Amino acid sequence: MLPTFKLILLLTLTVLYATWDYCNHTVLQFSYIFYGFIGIFVLLELRETVQAFQIDVEPEFEEEDERFVDFQSKWEKFDE
Repeated sequence: MLPTFKLILLLTLTVLYATWDYCNHTVLQFSYIFYGFIGIFVLLELRETVQAFQIDVEPEFEEEDERFVDFQSKWEKFDE
C-alpha cells in the first residue's frame, strides 16, 4: 500500500469513529486510547512519507576542484 493511501484510510477511520463517538455522547477511556494510537500511526506514516521524498544532497563528485587546487598552488608560491 502507498503511504498516502494508508494515511487517508487512518484519517477516514478516525473521523468516522469520532463522529460515532460524538453522536452517542460517550466519553470512554477507549476513545482516548484509540485517538492516541491513530495519532502515533499518522505520525509514523508522515515520517515514512517524508523520508520517501527526501532528496540526496551529497555532492556529485568527491574530488577536489581543479580551480581550487590551482589557486592553492599559486597562493603558496605567492606566500613564499
